[in-house]
Amino acid sequence: MFDFFCRYNPGDACLTGFNNPFLKVEAYSLLEFDVANISTDNCAIVTLNRRKNDWNDTFSGSMFTVIVYGYLFKRGSDTVTIEKRFTAHDVHDWLVSGKGIDVENFKGAYSIFIYNHELNSISVITDPLNVRYIHYCQFKGTWLFSSSLDAIIAYFQEQGVEPVLNWNSFFQHYLLDFILDEETFIKGVSVVPPAHKMEVDESGLKLTKYWDIFKEFQIEKPVYSKRESVRLINNYLKNHISNYIDTPEKSSVALTGGYDSRTLTALLGSKAPSYEYFSYGYGLSWDMSIPKKISGKLGLKFETYLLDNDFEKKFGPNVVLALSLSQGTALFTQANIPYMYQNFFSEKTSILSGLFGSELIKYPSSRGLFIDEAMFSLLFSENLEVSIDKLLSTLPSEYSQILMDNELKEQFVASIRKHPAIKNTYNTPQKFFYYLMMLGARKYFAKEIGMERPYLDNFHPYWDVDFIKLLIKTPYTWIHHWKEKKSFIMNVQLHQLYAKLIQKNNPRLGWQISSHATRPVFLTNLVFLPLLALDYLRFRKKIKSETILYPVKLHENHIKSISESKKQELAEINQQFEAKTITKKQFFKMISLSQWLIANHIKS
Repeated sequence: MFDFFCRYNPGDACLTGFNNPFLKVEAYSLLEFDVANISTDNCAIVTLNRRKNDWNDTFSGSMFTVIVYGYLFKRGSDTVTIEKRFTAHDVHDWLVSGKGIDVENFKGAYSIFIYNHELNSISVITDPLNVRYIHYCQFKGTWLFSSSLDAIIAYFQEQGVEPVLNWNSFFQHYLLDFILDEETFIKGVSVVPPAHKMEVDESGLKLTKYWDIFKEFQIEKPVYSKRESVRLINNYLKNHISNYIDTPEKSSVALTGGYDSRTLTALLGSKAPSYEYFSYGYGLSWDMSIPKKISGKLGLKFETYLLDNDFEKKFGPNVVLALSLSQGTALFTQANIPYMYQNFFSEKTSILSGLFGSELIKYPSSRGLFIDEAMFSLLFSENLEVSIDKLLSTLPSEYSQILMDNELKEQFVASIRKHPAIKNTYNTPQKFFYYLMMLGARKYFAKEIGMERPYLDNFHPYWDVDFIKLLIKTPYTWIHHWKEKKSFIMNVQLHQLYAKLIQKNNPRLGWQISSHATRPVFLTNLVFLPLLALDYLRFRKKIKSETILYPVKLHENHIKSISESKKQELAEINQQFEAKTITKKQFFKMISLSQWLIANHIKS
């Protein structure tokens, strides 16, 4: 199951009418799936299922109907190791026995949807770092729940109600890259927050927070030595990777030129040769040539997937998919994600990826991916009110006029003032850490995983509460080595953990150059420092110059095509860009969001 839509009315014993809004969404006409329906007097559910799916993530029994959106693992008796992956049927039986879903017994990346037949109630439980969104709203006395915002929009329209653009979310996305709270682009539709249990019945809605990020991730001085840290992290990751990954017939492993995926490959140990590995991109970049060389040396099965002429031909439909599957938050430039997984992974049900592998190891200096300049200025502002005013002064006149509405302006400013990632008084590295966990990394990964969901599951053992708790107790994370500027020596120090894990588990992987222009083996001992520096000087510029990040011409052609076909709707955005009142990044955001709004017939 990769998507679902539910209508629930606790007081209406006869739910009738339109039940499959996915049929009205353009993007879903481009997907292949099987449809299943589950209905009771008060609750009607439609699920979309991958045709290659063999995992029981939906189950309706005598007492409960359960949907496991994502993946859920039962902890072992020591609460650290994994006992087994839970199916929806397992969850049903667990609930029947009188037990609940809690972080003491379970872990994973999940949203659990439960309909209690006896109590006629809905429960939704999200994991602490949730990246698998369930949207909800109340509509004419009926509660709607869905993994797809587009499906809820389609249901509104089928019922003769035009959805209203949430301008507060619009301005947050436009100015700060992310919607700060759990609202969406549609007024009245929200997302169940991470680390919450939602209960809905005849008496209304109740949200309970069960886990606090500031209490659970307490950042103090490292408590483990370097040697002990390597031992603990090695044991932890090996256990989790062995449980996360599926069989070689069903799962592939991402392998690029960096350290995250190479470490996963090393930790697979003797199982590594059984799996297929892959990398993809524009042109023969180092992120494809390096893993290809590694695979050749180690005898691994490896495929490079080029985004070539076929991708160019299919770019338009994949833009539609990217925008819809990301709930309108993706850029059109991310069309490569749905294209990649629908074209090259028809036989696989999952991948093992290094998602979040680097974000706590190497210094988070990349502006624009998890944080842009505007958010950076707010996060570390000495005077938040001045910084907010400065931010608003960058708006084009057309948008400034909309914000002249005092109520809207106050909503926007309050969203910034009250957000716990912004208003806290922690020191700089701690504040940045909490921002990544709550907003930057979490919302970026949610967008990426959302675009992959119709095709396969992305298992990501680094984006894991217990791993992060362990890592911040070691001396290997940037949190304990904060500096405003990057340096070669600092990067060497911060990559030592993965270098040691690689050498500990598969030393042959340590001798191959990385896209960071270093060999892992040379990071493990100071005696190798001259050789490390020599490699860096030899490869750094070459790797940088030969890495193709974006197909500029393809993007320009798409903008031209969409601007011509939607000339009237996009005239204002094009004029703003030509007048240089918005940046190229803002232009891409507005072109993308406008295309999503137009596809969903939402007036802005």
